[in-house]
Amino acid sequence: PFYSIADIFFLAYYPIFLLGIFSLPSFEFTIRERFKMIVDFGIVMIAAIIMFWEFIIGPIIQDSATFDLEFIIFIIYPVGDLILLTSVMELLFRKIYGKEKTTFIFLAAGMIALIITDTVFLHKLMAGLYEAGGLIDLGWPISYSLVGLAGMSQVDILAKNQFDIPDIRQPRYGELAWPLYLPYICAAGAFALLIWSHENPMGLSFYTLSVFVGIIIGMVILRQVLVLNENARLYKKAQEDIRERELAKAEVIRLNEELEERVAQRTAELEKANRELQCEVAERIQAEAAMRDSERRMAEIINFLPDATFVINKQGVVIAWNRSIENITSVKAEDMLG
Repeated sequence: PFYSIADIFFLAYYPIFLLGIFSLPSFEFTIRERFKMIVDFGIVMIAAIIMFWEFIIGPIIQDSATFDLEFIIFIIYPVGDLILLTSVMELLFRKIYGKEKTTFIFLAAGMIALIITDTVFLHKLMAGLYEAGGLIDLGWPISYSLVGLAGMSQVDILAKNQFDIPDIRQPRYGELAWPLYLPYICAAGAFALLIWSHENPMGLSFYTLSVFVGIIIGMVILRQVLVLNENARLYKKAQEDIRERELAKAEVIRLNEELEERVAQRTAELEKANRELQCEVAERIQAEAAMRDSERRMAEIINFLPDATFVINKQGVVIAWNRSIENITSVKAEDMLG
């Protein structure tokens, strides 16, 4: 039969892997960024659900005559692929903004390979074209090998101590541009499917498919409105930053001019004080010279007086002792002066 005991483990792989992805550390974004991420996630998932329903789930339901265990297992596998796609979106939109991206890229690549392999396998199985040992069977070991490489990459990162210095930078949603193209690619694919279904009847009616595509287009328009709003906000902030820089530059120029003016003024004051000081020094030198000349003249006058004369200052010090008093007292002037 199609199902076996092994399906229990294969089907358990999908929710366990999703829980593992959600348990990985992720970055906190702002409300605006989270809203954009939800819109992108919704676009991708709605487009994926349409594709899976049209090419996998819808044909399974139409071709199944009974609602038995085989039918349930057959339906769970594409639903599990949608779960894996959810984990891929979680990786690309929230987890990959860290310092080291190799591990997440390997995980995402492994899940994408598994989704493609399961989808092609189910499509060929329903069409009766699947043959064991074909090229499609390489998809499963390739996807599991990529997941194993993700684990080895993480071990290598820890072995190199690349997490010793934590990355405290807060990333912004959209720093990596290439994951943001995925919603637009999915929207274009859904619109192309709508055009193709107009002439080629499919599981979903043209009206139903138009409603879903309209929702996707509305979400794309909403995302563009958010982007335009953010661009306008960033432009306004950039203009404010430019004005602040211009004001700061003008303030620096003004302070430099004021400083130069103060330096010039201070230099002029110092030059003036220096000139005044030089004048005072010159006047003092002249005054001291005049005083010494006056004292010399007075001493000469006193010295030639015929009377015995001596002079005592206020401190009681003899400052003059003429020749006449030397002759009378036989005391030399040099012994009395001072």
